[in-house]
Amino acid sequence: NGVRSNLQQKILAAISALEDMPTVDKTRLAALGWCFGGHPIAEFGRIQHPGIRAIASFHGVFDGILDSDNVSSNDDGDDYLPETIKKQQQKDATTIEGETEALICNGLDDPFVSRSALTTCQSIFANANIECTVREFSDVRHGFTNPAQDFNPNPNFQYDDDAASQSWLACRSLLKRAFFSATPPSIES
Repeated sequence: NGVRSNLQQKILAAISALEDMPTVDKTRLAALGWCFGGHPIAEFGRIQHPGIRAIASFHGVFDGILDSDNVSSNDDGDDYLPETIKKQQQKDATTIEGETEALICNGLDDPFVSRSALTTCQSIFANANIECTVREFSDVRHGFTNPAQDFNPNPNFQYDDDAASQSWLACRSLLKRAFFSATPPSIES
């Protein structure tokens, strides 16, 4: 899929820019996405970049993940990857070891996140051996982390202080596990 390939190349370019910074430990990266950032978060699962330790999505919209390919437990998920991404994965896989953990925080009354898209995203993570926790909040709509949603006249959006707090605490816990509970792996130069 050309759109997916384009998005993955942008993600990898962003990772590369981070890795080029002298103060960044390329074995300890995280990706957080809100709303439209949900789809790139799913792509992190497909890319399986070895430096990514934590992935989190807040009211993430996973547009197009159902239409763009068929995810199954037998699919290794890399048929659509450009050759440059496959080569980078092979290179990185030999130099960095570690596990990635994902968190998806979603309102059950969010009309922009279908049950099938959420299930497909979970399958993407499962196929990549990424442990995924889904936190779903009852009576919570889209944009629940953004207090400005209280001023949005669209009934599909609403800020929810409890869901925002609980999801952020879950994310902080994820980041602590990813970055502070283990010694980072060494990287060959």
